[in-house]
Amino acid sequence: MSAITVSFIFLVRTEGFAFLLPFLIAFLIKKQYKCIPFLFTGFILFSLIGWIFYYHDFWWLVNLRPYATGGTSVYGSGDWYYFIVRMPQYFGYVVPLFLLAGSVYMVMHWFKKGLSLQSDHFFLILLVLGSFWGYFFIHSYLWWVGETSAGLYRVMAGIAPLSGFITVFFIHTLAGKKQWRGIIPGAVIILALFLVVSASAFYHRSTSHDLSAEILERVTDWLKRPENIKHKLVVHNPYFAFSTGIDAWDSEVVQYGFSDHDSPEEGLPDSTLFVWDAHFSANEGGMPLEKIMKNKNFEVVHYFEPVVPFKVLGNNDYKIFIFRKISGLGRDNASILKEIQQEELEKGVYYAEVYDFENSFTDSKKEERRILTDIDSLNYIYNLDGTDFSPAFHVPVTQIDDEAFNKLRITADIRLNEPVQTGKLLMVFSIERDSEVFHYATSDISEQNPEQDVWSKAEFIFVVPRQIKKGTLLKTYIWNIEKNNVLLDNFKIEYIRQSS
Repeated sequence: MSAITVSFIFLVRTEGFAFLLPFLIAFLIKKQYKCIPFLFTGFILFSLIGWIFYYHDFWWLVNLRPYATGGTSVYGSGDWYYFIVRMPQYFGYVVPLFLLAGSVYMVMHWFKKGLSLQSDHFFLILLVLGSFWGYFFIHSYLWWVGETSAGLYRVMAGIAPLSGFITVFFIHTLAGKKQWRGIIPGAVIILALFLVVSASAFYHRSTSHDLSAEILERVTDWLKRPENIKHKLVVHNPYFAFSTGIDAWDSEVVQYGFSDHDSPEEGLPDSTLFVWDAHFSANEGGMPLEKIMKNKNFEVVHYFEPVVPFKVLGNNDYKIFIFRKISGLGRDNASILKEIQQEELEKGVYYAEVYDFENSFTDSKKEERRILTDIDSLNYIYNLDGTDFSPAFHVPVTQIDDEAFNKLRITADIRLNEPVQTGKLLMVFSIERDSEVFHYATSDISEQNPEQDVWSKAEFIFVVPRQIKKGTLLKTYIWNIEKNNVLLDNFKIEYIRQSS
């Protein structure tokens, strides 16, 4: 029965395969050879189910595993001792002490018993310590080399029960010793209270800093609208099946991913909604945004960006797109998306100010750079040739809607009169107070692909942090790092409320 039970552990987490080796060794030492085939029960059973009823591939557990390869470019990497030094972050400060002490005690006790491979104590070490530390160091190695491990604390939940077992084992051992009997009960109560309180505080800190929570809520609200909830839903993130209140087990109502990534529209009724997100769809779902954008049977109908930008696995900026399946529509999703994004921005604008350089500067050095030229129909422009910085345009804090999530849109007419290297001409947005910088963000103007010797319109979007204190100075300017020959005109600043 133990062989059958442990054979299913890999379905909880793929690295659960690490648990099979200690059990295999145990059966070999015990000469219980008939039990060994049962270690493959879970794998064989689910391979057959997937082969017969869904994927039509016996090896689907291997061929369709949801974890990408690609090394550090996808997952990143870190020190081999990363999970060791950060153990208090996911097990707390108490458990690691007892975990280490319990592990050492088990091994020392086995030494005292003569290192017998047939003793019950050896099998306790093999199955408990072997499973725990085997799993632990496999993840440490994978994170070190940057393969299929992203250094996430949550993966250690797979061995949390074993850490509890080792901890309780050590406490139980101490309680059996005469000199500790009067201390252990009270100490256990105090430590238990400390664990509960600290775990609760950590949970609230973690959830309050979940940058995806607000965007998931907004997407859910959109999906629950009467005109949307009536249609079938395709998701890679199962969260939406539950947050929308639909029957998460009804295949007529919701579908999890696609069985055929080359023809995802197959078998779906028209008006089906597909929720693409930059984490689940791009990684676990194996559906790049570019692929669904080019599919002529899907039309993008909405998109969502987080209030505070953040990146996910694969160094993707986290965003969510909603597509509607309409057979043979054949519309240009790139153009549609641009229209939707522009419409959302325009709808949220509540403050705008333009600097066209038609008014003179009181600063004589800046005034010298405000020049007349026949290449500008609006007369005056600002010449950045030979200088590091444009004038700093102050954004009025008093105009900010404190109750809203705000963005700052900056548009400007820019003319490059000579080639400019990547990263050498930047739009800067900073928040300062008493000469101290609280927020600093830049955007590379070269990413706008401005043509040389012609005027180009450049646009930049920055997130405005919330709860800006009075007396804080918001300003934006151009940093001309190599003092290139660049001309500037019609510098426009707009406050935009996050509307979707």
